[in-house]
Parts: sequence; C-alpha cells; structure tokens
Amino acid sequence: LREIENRLREDGYDDRDKYSQEYLHLPKLVLRGAVLIFNFTPVTLTCGLAAISKTFREKVWYGVVSRCLAKGGPAFIKWGQWASTRSDMFSDGFCAALSNLHSDAPSHSWQITRDSVEESLCIPKGSLFEVFEQFDTNPIASGSIAQVHKARLKALQYGNEGGQLMAVKVRHPNVARLIDMDFRLMGVLADVVDHFPGLSWLRIKESVEQFSHTMAAQAHLNVEGHHLEVLNHNFRKWDHVSFPRPIFACPKVIIETFEEGEICTTLIDKYEELAEKTGMRAVDESMPVPMVKFIVTTGLGLYLKML
Repeated sequence: LREIENRLREDGYDDRDKYSQEYLHLPKLVLRGAVLIFNFTPVTLTCGLAAISKTFREKVWYGVVSRCLAKGGPAFIKWGQWASTRSDMFSDGFCAALSNLHSDAPSHSWQITRDSVEESLCIPKGSLFEVFEQFDTNPIASGSIAQVHKARLKALQYGNEGGQLMAVKVRHPNVARLIDMDFRLMGVLADVVDHFPGLSWLRIKESVEQFSHTMAAQAHLNVEGHHLEVLNHNFRKWDHVSFPRPIFACPKVIIETFEEGEICTTLIDKYEELAEKTGMRAVDESMPVPMVKFIVTTGLGLYLKML
C-alpha cells in the first residue's frame, strides 16, 4: 500500500488533495466493497453447484468467473491473468477460460483514448491527427491496466520515427484509484484471514502486499517505458530477439515501435491440433525440430538473461 501511495503522489495526487478526501474516505471504500460483493454474487451463488457438477463447472461456471473478474477492475483482472498461467494449481479448463483476460479485458472509449493522448503530448484538443497520420480508433488488445492502439506518426516531421507504425498504449481511466481502493479492501480481508490460526499459513497479507507493489508499478506506463529501454540495452547483441522501442512515455500513455509477433502458446496449440489430426502422439512429433530447438533454447536464454 505504501508503494501505491508513492506512485499516486508521483502521478499528481497528494494525501491532502481532493483525491484523498473523495476516494479514500471510508464511505467510498464501503461503496466499493458493496459493488464488488454484488459483482461476484453470481460466482458465490453457483460455487456449490460447480463443486458437484463437472459439466456445469467447465461449461458455465468458469466463464462466469472470468466475466466477473473482468468487471471487478484491474486488480482482479491481473489476478485472473496470473491464475491463467498456473496450470500447476488450477485445471486446464479454468486456465483456458481466464486466458482471455490477457488481451480481451474490458476496453475504454475512443474519446478517452484521444483525450489522454492529446493531454499527455501537450497538444491542443482535437489536434491528434496533426501528429499522427493514422490512429486506429478500436484497440487491438486490452488488458487490466491499459489498451493498445495501432498508429502511424506523420512522415518527415519526427525524425527517424516519422511514418513508422507505432503501438500507443493508453491507461484505463481511474486505474490507480481502483487499485488503491481494492488493495485496501484486500488488506482488510487479509488481516481477518491471518487472525484465524488454521489459515495463517496461507500468508495472505504478505502475498497481497507483494502483489500490490507489482500492480502499483504497472499502473504507471513511464515505468514500463524504462523497463523497455533496459531490455533493449541488455539484448542489444541478440540479433534474433527484439523488443518495442519507446519514443515517448508518461504515466498515462506510452508510444513505442510496433513489433509483429505471435504468442508462443498459440503456435504450440496449432501444432497440437495438427498432431491430433494426423494421429501423432505428441506436439513435438508434428513441430519441426529446428523450431522446437529455437523455442526452447531462446526461451531459456531469455529467462536466464532476465534474472
């Protein structure tokens, strides 16, 4: 929570300003708690049936959980994204249902995107297309913190970047405020849980504090821009690895080069389907050996380099 408060101050908020009085006041937290209880009511009312019926659980309940998490706000979407990668803890069906939260989280309107970009670039309202030759109004992906639009800077005006295809990432409205309130509520719940002797081993409070620290940093896109610069520097000698290169970053907006790519698991899924159709026993039998070696060695090398 201290990390969140520090980030909020960096973003222009102070404990004494209107934000503190309006959003951190106890009635606001109570109202937010009531909204979350209402939002997750379908999950709690049907969890008993999901526990006894595998068909209902896999065909209906997993989808209900995913939709409720999507409506719950950035903290809950981020937990869903994390849970979707933990097939060692959750079933494959549950992970598959939550995987949509990585790119299909709720998005905000084009007007909010336009206003945020114009404000961040300090240009007059309505002058977005004096800077950009092209700016897609519909996002290509939306996550828990922000959504991404394709855009192209006007040529011959912005140096080497002019005319290039860019990815413009715009933070969702009120993300920092929602994260702060949600983690305050989670902190209260964690305190209650930790007081039960039979549940103290879960160390809920510690995990919430660690998770909130990560979320606080992710809510500020200038931090992401710095991380991209570090990655580009550290991997500058890797010819077969590239990262987006940021050209502008502030807490609400980051403009970076657009890098074409495909999620590795999507590629593996395609070869799994091919293996099933051709009667092969495993995906490594249908996937070309050079591709398998490249994915394994490059993935391991990237991981070890980032440690």
